[in-house]
Amino acid sequence: MGTRADFYLGRGKDATWLGSIAWDGYPDGIPDNVLNAKDESFYLSELKLFFKTRDDLTLPDEGWPWPWDDSGTTDYAYAFDGGQVYIACYGYKWVTTEAWRLYKLSNAAYEKAWGVWDEMHSWWERAGEGEEPVEPDAPEDPFDYDEGSKLEFPDMRDRKNVQLGEKSGLFFIGGRRV
Repeated sequence: MGTRADFYLGRGKDATWLGSIAWDGYPDGIPDNVLNAKDESFYLSELKLFFKTRDDLTLPDEGWPWPWDDSGTTDYAYAFDGGQVYIACYGYKWVTTEAWRLYKLSNAAYEKAWGVWDEMHSWWERAGEGEEPVEPDAPEDPFDYDEGSKLEFPDMRDRKNVQLGEKSGLFFIGGRRV
């Protein structure tokens, strides 16, 4: 299955849907120029350039490609609003690009610290002396969400045109019944 993403100008139920992709929609799959945009015209021009590279792109004139009614079920949604890009994961919480990057950096540092702790802990268990090393604290996931609160997105029920080909992000495996 693909990692789907929807792109917007603005946030909330009145946001303008700009397009959707079916593959590699996670933040690392989106160009930095799109994620770092600080003004609307730059965001739109960079998004247009990005869209030109995609075979899995669905634009608004082709209809909403997913079987669900809004971006609350899409893996990632991206929105330019108020001079910056926001990211939402499964429609629970808008996170700034900067917050996501800080988490990514702190998580890499955490993983490195965990490796050091693991080596120290192994040594401590073998040596059996001194105080046990303190386990490193994991960084707070910015996408950590409250199950009870979902974001508002434009209602796409009337625009549905569900895609089942290369734009769907689905793998179809066929076989012969015997």
